[in-house]
Amino acid sequence: MHPQVFFIIVHQSVVMTLAIFGNTFLIFVIFRGNHAVRRRISPVQLLLLHTCAADLLFALVTLGTEILTLLSYPHFGGSDWLCKAMRYGQVLPLYASPFLLVAISADRYQAICRPLANIRSSRFRRPNCFAAVAWILALLFSIPQLFIWRKKQNGECATFYGNKSHFLKNLYVIGFNTI
Repeated sequence: MHPQVFFIIVHQSVVMTLAIFGNTFLIFVIFRGNHAVRRRISPVQLLLLHTCAADLLFALVTLGTEILTLLSYPHFGGSDWLCKAMRYGQVLPLYASPFLLVAISADRYQAICRPLANIRSSRFRRPNCFAAVAWILALLFSIPQLFIWRKKQNGECATFYGNKSHFLKNLYVIGFNTI
């Protein structure tokens, strides 16, 4: 194993461990704090729990599968379908987390600038709608992964354009970073 690959694996393992412990701790604090004072979870806490779920998905799915991919490179042991699903799962939390942060911002904007706008509805209706929209957008924006990744004949899970078309690769990277 190349020394650079070893350090990448160690770095990703440390980030994965810290993300798992940090987000699990935050989930514990939210539930324990509310249980201790016998109150319900606030709308912001609900959105923070969704963000914790997205971050845990990032740690477990994105970093976990990337470590496994680095350990077995260049051979991918799964099928073509698994290659596509793995790459879809790796990108999903990368979209979900910022979309959920936007949902928190939108919820806070509504609560501060329009405090009486949703007085008749449930206090969890608005944050649940924001969270649902964030997750649905993340699911939708991750769909291109199902089309650009495939298992090659040499056993590698790679993009269909490979090294041939820099234009398509640049277009995808620019599109991903713009959203």
